[in-house]
Amino acid sequence: MSDGLTALVALYGRRAVGLCVGRTQHFRSRTKGGPMKKLLILAMLMTPVCARAEFLDVIQVKLKEKCAPATYVAIKNDFNEQWGKSHGYRAEIAQPVQSNDLVSVFWIGHCTSAESFGKAWDAWRTESADPKSAAGKLSERFEKCSTNTARTGYDIY
Repeated sequence: MSDGLTALVALYGRRAVGLCVGRTQHFRSRTKGGPMKKLLILAMLMTPVCARAEFLDVIQVKLKEKCAPATYVAIKNDFNEQWGKSHGYRAEIAQPVQSNDLVSVFWIGHCTSAESFGKAWDAWRTESADPKSAAGKLSERFEKCSTNTARTGYDIY
């Protein structure tokens, strides 16, 4: 036994040894990670994987000669107000500053999920077939101003 422990035993008997060992075990368990701590860390790491993802609809667009970028942005703004807002879809335009293709612009559409995008896409296709609807009129403006060259979708976490 150490000198300090020997002195305690001499002074208080065997009961003091139990108190010292109990105290040591008590503090040791708090400094080491127990099974609950490991489970909590694992749950925290898995949370982003289980989180619901936003969906991005990215369309690469070539503007026609008579369509300035400002005109395309105006069509996008009208789209957001007249159609997108009511269908859970919001768009913005990205114009590359550094790229291997500085001619294209990119339509970046946002939806809360791939499911909400699918519903909006179905509605757009149905509604844009009617030339008198808001979607039909917007679709006509898009066709006069631009040509879509590629389209991709992304889940954003």
